Amino acid sequence: MRPLTAALARRSCGILCAMQIPYTYWPAKEGGYIGYWNDYPDYLTEGDTLAELRDMLRDLRDGINVMVSEGEIPSAMPCRSGVMELS
Repeated sequence: MRPLTAALARRSCGILCAMQIPYTYWPAKEGGYIGYWNDYPDYLTEGDTLAELRDMLRDLRDGINVMVSEGEIPSAMPCRSGVMELS
């Protein structure tokens, strides 16, 4: 991910912007990589290399920002975790 610079920090942008945003990825069985932004795990993308996956994640971020700004999907909510006892 690109480092946060003063110029990028001053720019007004959407929910996922010039900050460190966690994502998850793994090798695909057929080759390449699959990944998603942790705040939006329903939206997967893929790339043949890790560099291409990062580019695709940036494109996905832009698409998510548009969908959030147009009200098509909700803004990411902070995740909460807990422990549940299984019986």
